[in-house]
Amino acid sequence: MRLLFPDTRLMFENDFQSVAYVPFFLDDSGQYLDGPSQYLRERALLEWLPEDALPVLASSSLGGSLSYPTIASLRTMGEKLKNFLEWCASKKIDWRSAEYTAHVISGYQAQMTTGEWSQTGRPLDGKTINQRASEATLFLAWTSQAGVRNPSAPPFAVPRRRKKASKKEGGSGRGKVAEIDSRAGSVSMDPPLFWLPTQQEVGCWLRNVYSVKGKVKGLCCELILETGIRNRECVEWRADLLPIDRKDWIVRGDKVHVLIRAGTKGKRAQPSDIDGPARWVKLPISFAERLHSYRLEERPSQHARWVRAAKTPDEKSRRRRMGLPPQLFLGEGSNRPFGTRMLHRAWTETPGCPKGWRPHLGRHFCAGQKLIDITLEKIKAAGVDLGKLNADWLTGSANNDITLVIRPMLGHISDETTNGYLGWLRSWFEAQTGQGPLRWHDYLEKGCSGDA
Repeated sequence: MRLLFPDTRLMFENDFQSVAYVPFFLDDSGQYLDGPSQYLRERALLEWLPEDALPVLASSSLGGSLSYPTIASLRTMGEKLKNFLEWCASKKIDWRSAEYTAHVISGYQAQMTTGEWSQTGRPLDGKTINQRASEATLFLAWTSQAGVRNPSAPPFAVPRRRKKASKKEGGSGRGKVAEIDSRAGSVSMDPPLFWLPTQQEVGCWLRNVYSVKGKVKGLCCELILETGIRNRECVEWRADLLPIDRKDWIVRGDKVHVLIRAGTKGKRAQPSDIDGPARWVKLPISFAERLHSYRLEERPSQHARWVRAAKTPDEKSRRRRMGLPPQLFLGEGSNRPFGTRMLHRAWTETPGCPKGWRPHLGRHFCAGQKLIDITLEKIKAAGVDLGKLNADWLTGSANNDITLVIRPMLGHISDETTNGYLGWLRSWFEAQTGQGPLRWHDYLEKGCSGDA
């Protein structure tokens, strides 16, 4: 089974613009799969919504507005559905007759939990299991409502449980609580252990990125560390974000402010739109000057090499007419814009890369260092010794800083991530001051009051 995207040029030429970016399925013989492909199409065009299967009981309290799924979201949706359909095929189960408890929970989900349905043979993490099982549930609910389900099969029913959920309001971090329906049988998830490498580890790794992967990948990695942007926002970083004339830069203190839209996370008018909600990003002036230098010097040379590499005069002429792409960063090998997967490989495959270190953690690293800087500035202004601070004060102060500074900087922070930042900052504080909790081992050496 294959998940494919159509040729967008041909789709536009034949007036199929609305589905030009919607993926579809082919079976192993190359035949078009109607049901699963129709499901993705209706999800992409908002003709069928997840709420139609698991309705929110208090939607008016939760608020929010509809937005078309992005191409990346459609790909993820399709990959999860493909995984379930392949499981059905391997077990000789007709997905048109699949049931929730017997097949989704006791079969598909159970085998992901044990590792029987896993590429590595090891159990999958709870988050992945729940996401895949939820997509399978939505698809099967759709088959029933769309009339695709086997008429002889029992109606597809999803046992539900009621739970509380919160909806964030703006950037305040506060939200309303409402009760919603959730499918029964989801697996419990282990709490994440929030970890970040040390400054020394990051510095040594970044030096290797520049020396092994090249200047462009080094600038990309450093851009994420300096600003906390997402890896997609990085590869889509526009060449014209910084005005050519430095006098037109928006400088506040030692930072240059730029407004990014390309690749940002959030609702779009159409799935194919590159631009999302706008967000201000602050660049250190020295780093902005290095990006400016790359744009004026190396980048035009890269484009010229790409033009010269054309195999025919017509192709060379076509490339010359195309001009420079809107993206700032061009790969050293292809001399063309590259995607998030290539950036991820450059990041993780660099010698000396700390275990588990990846672009998304670079975003957290930026936020963590910002929290430390803000905290140290407050301590200095108060004239208080670090070792005399109360850890509870640190947590309360950092919570406000996350709401007022980190959340607008990153564009979005979940409650889970906020708690991770607070726990990490408190661990950092205890490591700096030696104020870790007294363990029972310590009493073996110090003794206790009242000992004979």
